Amino acid sequence: MTKSTIRTTITNVEPGVVYMTCEDPRAEGEVLERTFTVRRDGERGYVYQVSANGNRRQVCELLRAEGNTLMADTSSLLDVIRREHRKARAADARRFA
Repeated sequence: MTKSTIRTTITNVEPGVVYMTCEDPRAEGEVLERTFTVRRDGERGYVYQVSANGNRRQVCELLRAEGNTLMADTSSLLDVIRREHRKARAADARRFA
């Protein structure tokens, strides 16, 4: 795995909505864009990824589709996405080392 030239950006767009761009780990040099959301009433709930067509799916550890489902509220969503992205990149680095 080579060092990425695409900078990861994780931004809190509005309360309960986080937007992330990063290099796609499955396709070197390709940009991956993801939008994450939680309940907007401030209550803790499941983290969802919203696709371009508006469909939602629950997000699990390491921002994957299987494992323990992530939970957050509007104030913690940004930190949860940053933490899980760091953990995913570290896991990828170990796997490809």
